[in-house]
Amino acid sequence: PNTRSSIFNAKLYLTPAPLLMASEDIVKAMEQEPSVKQIRHMATLAQMSIVGIGGVDSNATLLTNGTLNHSVELEGARLKVMDKDGNVIQSSLERRLMSTPLEQLKEMSNSIGVAGGSTKSEAILAALKGNYLDVLITDETTATNVLRLKNQE
Repeated sequence: PNTRSSIFNAKLYLTPAPLLMASEDIVKAMEQEPSVKQIRHMATLAQMSIVGIGGVDSNATLLTNGTLNHSVELEGARLKVMDKDGNVIQSSLERRLMSTPLEQLKEMSNSIGVAGGSTKSEAILAALKGNYLDVLITDETTATNVLRLKNQE
């Protein structure tokens, strides 16, 4: 991918590993790799962290891009790493993800969440409730849906 962002005037660094590993043991082993350790350390020093927020439905990027297949869709409720209130949910699938843990994201400064589309409204609200974001970038329709969901509580 393009490693420069003209919008944020920043360089992109990716963890040199797939998002989803076959087992928790592989995740633990990969976390010991020097290149992965370096990226994880750099994340703690970042001036900003941009994160995507997604829901789990049949149009979820993780399903449409082949990272997950539809056979795990039944486990969809456990795929979420947080509940509707933003609390971390531990699951075997979540423990196989090679991504920044939500608790670490909470501690980082200037976490920017980017998401759009009404199917992501519940996930966005959960991320906001969990205090994982300092800034949210979304479209007006999605923002309205998030506010409507919040007001229904």
